[in-house]
Amino acid sequence: MDRPTLLVNDGTLSRTPATQPLSRAARLQIEVAPDGSASFADQVEDARWSTGPERANLLHATADARLRATGLRGVATLSANDLNASNGPLTTTINGTLDNVVWPTGTTALPALTSLSGGIATQVESLLAERVRTQPFMYTGGAFDEVAQVELPKTVQVTYVPTDACFTNAFFDYSSRHVFDPARNLIKAERHLKANFGKQVCTPADFTAMQLVLKRIERDTDAQIIVKAAEP
Repeated sequence: MDRPTLLVNDGTLSRTPATQPLSRAARLQIEVAPDGSASFADQVEDARWSTGPERANLLHATADARLRATGLRGVATLSANDLNASNGPLTTTINGTLDNVVWPTGTTALPALTSLSGGIATQVESLLAERVRTQPFMYTGGAFDEVAQVELPKTVQVTYVPTDACFTNAFFDYSSRHVFDPARNLIKAERHLKANFGKQVCTPADFTAMQLVLKRIERDTDAQIIVKAAEP
């Protein structure tokens, strides 16, 4: 990326593109049973640059590994459209069950997820893996859109839902929204991130400039929903 080229037909000097487009859209549904277990369905569509690495990852990935990387336990199956394709979007679907999402008695703090591992939370965690950077580093921007809903049994009562957030700087445009429907005991959440670096290689100074917003996004993606057993 961003390298000098020579167009041999006419002798013109040019450069390869400085960035590549990337998009990732996730839809997550979780339905919690009265005993605290849950069924879930997660669908992700990767487009443009990310489809190549994701196809390579899926050749060796398992659904259970995706759950563990998200901090969840359960049993799931993974499917995807043609992994041998060389272009076009990639759709990945994971379906299964989760253990102990909510405890039937007492109070439970469950993660306010909008996707499984690989989404916005993973991207931010990767960037913040080194709290101090002294060398240039590679990172690809893109657009990430995540929407989730968690349907809870009437045996539990929602006592806290994360507040909405909006953070913007020269590199990131981020927002999140959480809505609770008490009639259905349903929580809908969404997160959107646009990351634009204008280049493939960032500098330590870039990292310093983006760190404050990154930490705020990290805190938001770590938000929790608090529920407790409903009064008899």
